[in-house]
Amino acid sequence: LGNGEKFGLNLSYIVQEEPLGLAHAVKSAEDFVKKEEFVLYLGDNLIKTDLGKLIEKFERERPSSLILVDRVDDPSRFGVVVMDEKNEKVVKLVEKPKEFISDLAIIGMYIFDERIFDAIERIRPSARGEYEITDAIGKLIEMDLKVGIVKLDGWWMDIGSPGDLLKANERILKENEKKFKVRASVVKTRTFGEIDVPENSHIEGSILEGPVVVGENVRIVGSKVGPNVSLGDGVNVEGSVLENSIVMRDSRIENTILMNSVIGEKVSIVGNGEKVKILVGDCGKLEIFE
Repeated sequence: LGNGEKFGLNLSYIVQEEPLGLAHAVKSAEDFVKKEEFVLYLGDNLIKTDLGKLIEKFERERPSSLILVDRVDDPSRFGVVVMDEKNEKVVKLVEKPKEFISDLAIIGMYIFDERIFDAIERIRPSARGEYEITDAIGKLIEMDLKVGIVKLDGWWMDIGSPGDLLKANERILKENEKKFKVRASVVKTRTFGEIDVPENSHIEGSILEGPVVVGENVRIVGSKVGPNVSLGDGVNVEGSVLENSIVMRDSRIENTILMNSVIGEKVSIVGNGEKVKILVGDCGKLEIFE
């Protein structure tokens, strides 16, 4: 993401010095947030919803906190909210209830005002040694401050594992494929389905089977790419087959059949023409021998 300029944004980053929980992370941003309201969005969830509706309700009702929730079939897998009799405000939060008390799962998006910082000051670490955001919201309720909810009007996915990330990639590609265009130099290449390639990338002697998204300055030579593949900026693919995979920026894939894989940034993979399914972190180097 960098400084956000590419997306028309101005991004700042705040480092949480120790991994002491979500509430601790929020507290780390207090000096930056000051007295403004803010959105907390957990990075391991992918949520499609109209954020504007959440903000409108928050500004209209002025709760101390507003939580995005969704009805789920198995509440025992989630933190849930329990509402009052009028269904107007949250009376408590329960983490992974063993018995049914609510099917309104907390799915990783919240709006807070400055009072959350006082609530965080009043909580203690949980049994796992972390300051939990659910405990901080519970403290808001104990302080007799209103906590409300908004029910999800779109969809959400957990993307906390490589498999989940690949499912999310497939869904996003298919939902956006009607917007795709091929603007790049494409030489002796066949394309099927919806492909998105910017004009400064180069495709030669290859087959692209959509949905596929290619970033800036990507080079694909003598390869088959797709379906369900996303390639970050600066990726180089040569003599390879890629299906249902994500390859992040500035990585190189050569002579490899890559299936159901997630490849980090600045990775080099030189294969032996055999099929592999792998997860490789940033800056990794992998050579596959016979």
